[in-house]
Amino acid sequence: MDLKHKHLAVISAGALIAIFLGLAVWYMVSHPAPVAIAPGVATTTPAEVTPTDKTIIDLQKYYEIRAKYPLSVPTQDGGAYAQRTMEKWVTDQIATFKSDSKLDSLTPEDIKMQGLDQGQMYALTIAYKLHTSSSTISYDYEIYANTLGAHPNTYYHTFTFDKQTGALLELSDLFKAGTPYLDLLSTRTRADLPAIIDKQSNGGGADTSDITYGTAPKIESFQNFYIENGNLVIVFAPYQVGPYALGTVLDPIPLSSLKASLNSKYLP
Repeated sequence: MDLKHKHLAVISAGALIAIFLGLAVWYMVSHPAPVAIAPGVATTTPAEVTPTDKTIIDLQKYYEIRAKYPLSVPTQDGGAYAQRTMEKWVTDQIATFKSDSKLDSLTPEDIKMQGLDQGQMYALTIAYKLHTSSSTISYDYEIYANTLGAHPNTYYHTFTFDKQTGALLELSDLFKAGTPYLDLLSTRTRADLPAIIDKQSNGGGADTSDITYGTAPKIESFQNFYIENGNLVIVFAPYQVGPYALGTVLDPIPLSSLKASLNSKYLP
């Protein structure tokens, strides 16, 4: 090999080595070695990952409590009022459950009589589903409570907030002032529910007396509601419009059918 070719070979080899070293440095920077974690050492959640819910878990010998509520609410006012409102409600529910069941003062006689020494256990679970519309955001809480009765109970509590102001909305706020909305909803749900219940019970039929009682034109009948997919959804808990075995019944009423009575702000 002449001198010229040897010189070119050296240059080429040097270039290849430089490229290799550059790639090696890039790989080490972009792929840091995993850090070994000793058993029992806590790790920190990355700063960019923030939990969306506050979770409460209280597991004791004779009861179990699990609950959650949102840490933030995406309304234009920042959602602080909405978040505090739901936090207080959840913690109040837990305190009431423990107080009513006397969980902090169980005597040996209570434990034996209630079968707690045989595996019976009190339980409370509070979870929610989120429902949104163009103008509202709703939190639909399902509360499951086992207080050692004939069977556990399931009931609901909904919060609907105005997306713009963050205000907690009552059912009346969705309607024009002076609208007899309770009569309107009573009439509408009494017409809707027989078919809904018949389908949900696989042809088992609906008891009109249960429906009439559960849809009486009073605020308690329609206190649980949310807006989603162009519907005002009324939530009927077990026992409200039928037997316990029927479960929860939903009546999605198209907002378009209520247009003449609704506050225009909450139309889709």
